[in-house]
Amino acid sequence: MRRVASLLAVVLVGACAELFSPTRPETYEYRDFQSNAAGGTDTLTFHWSREMLPVRIYVAEGDPLRPHAQLAISRWSGAFLYGEFRAVLVSDSTKADVIIENAFPPDGIFLREPLAAFAPGCSGATDRPFGHSYALPIHVNVWSNTGSQVPGLDLCYSITVTHELGHAFGILNHSRNLDDVMYGAPILDGLSDRDRQTIEKAYHTPANVTATGRR
Repeated sequence: MRRVASLLAVVLVGACAELFSPTRPETYEYRDFQSNAAGGTDTLTFHWSREMLPVRIYVAEGDPLRPHAQLAISRWSGAFLYGEFRAVLVSDSTKADVIIENAFPPDGIFLREPLAAFAPGCSGATDRPFGHSYALPIHVNVWSNTGSQVPGLDLCYSITVTHELGHAFGILNHSRNLDDVMYGAPILDGLSDRDRQTIEKAYHTPANVTATGRR
């Protein structure tokens, strides 16, 4: 009887180990790499601190990007298990941490070459850190490549706004997998498991880039 009980205990322990050790998808590179004055390379990691949550995002009322921004916020916030990230839409651009505009970016708006996305029908670009500083507000631009009334533009906006806010929220690089929304030419309307795991990893890694400016 004792031998049977011991064998049963071993089986139960093995089963529990399998239950509590799920296979997790791989992550991709989310850090930015920038040359420094010493001739080396700085590895930049950013995420919003708890003291700065919720991140305040502005999109003009009535702009076709606004509902896509709300959806993107829901998608990225839902990637976290313990509420590590939150964001809200605000109606005053002067109080925003992130400003989204439905326009091709004007000259001089970005201090560095922006993080860009090229989805079918529309494109996007987002500020990236300059050194170890991220100047607020972060600018995000999403625009149509072919005009305002074209088939599939609404879907393109959904994909591209989610992609660009992924950059603004802490993914400072692109995935090399076309099945991820953070691929450079995204086609996924939503987040993959890799996207979720990558943003979580970014928020569980100490940041060395500080958001500066208005608050």
